[in-house]
Amino acid sequence: SSSTAPGGSSTFGCGVGASARRPRQRVALRGCSAKRRRVLLSCHTHSSVSGLPRRIGDLGRLEAGGGGDSRSSYDLVLTLVWKQVERDCEMMVNPLLQVAISGEVNLIRYLGRLLDPSYESLGPVEATEVDHWLDQAHHGLLHGKNKERQAVLKALNAQLGNSPYVLGSSPSLADIALWSAVLQLDLLSGAPSNVKRWMKTLNEDPKFKLPESCLVPEAI
Repeated sequence: SSSTAPGGSSTFGCGVGASARRPRQRVALRGCSAKRRRVLLSCHTHSSVSGLPRRIGDLGRLEAGGGGDSRSSYDLVLTLVWKQVERDCEMMVNPLLQVAISGEVNLIRYLGRLLDPSYESLGPVEATEVDHWLDQAHHGLLHGKNKERQAVLKALNAQLGNSPYVLGSSPSLADIALWSAVLQLDLLSGAPSNVKRWMKTLNEDPKFKLPESCLVPEAI
């Protein structure tokens, strides 16, 4: 859904269904909020979920871009619904036709296009590189086994030997997806040196900050 924000800009609203058993999966939403746009994230609990970990409440309201303004002053309003879903999160983009986007990386792609118009104007080489690293985050890290994960970390370490971020001098959608996956899977402690430096840079960036408790897994 959409409305008009002050100054004539458009506010886009969408809902994401996510598993309360994998709360750290939601760090990617915070990363998307760092793309120079004002994003409001609110959380709700579906009736199918009981015994929600109290610490998940720390994710209840994250605002990027400032203040406690009205919803219409944001570029994007994300409603995160804790519910019984499979491993991957899901966003319904057309409730009438039941068309959904499944998987964190695909959600990042969708929101990236929405929040950062420059993504669509990338040249074919850079666009291919972004998609390559998004696929590495999904297949190699989030859904990979230890051998695949170590191979991705090795390739990422080599890539980061050439620049401070995955694709140059500033963070891209590739950085968001890989950063989120490394956090979720607790891969930082055993990561190569360039990956550790890169993660430290992102974790110290205020735009990527999350409540500490949101980074601690807790079963329900």
